[in-house]
Amino acid sequence: MLPVFFVERISGLRKGELAALLWSNLEVERKALLVSKWVVQGGGIKVTRPKTATYARKISIPQEAVNLLVQEQAVIEFVKGQIQ
Repeated sequence: MLPVFFVERISGLRKGELAALLWSNLEVERKALLVSKWVVQGGGIKVTRPKTATYARKISIPQEAVNLLVQEQAVIEFVKGQIQ
């Protein structure tokens, strides 16, 4: 299973929240994702911040999800290095 789909299933995040995640949102040591933005459609696609400051939150994820995400990040960095 692709890491993003696994994270979607175990975290309860909305699709727009998942689409807005960056690698910097992953807290490996704490096994958590920081959710502070989401992707919206309407006249194009854009990443926005919530209207309220209390929206930002941390979602705990299992070690298996952390491992999958770390592996995915390593693969992406490797491929980027091969392209350049």
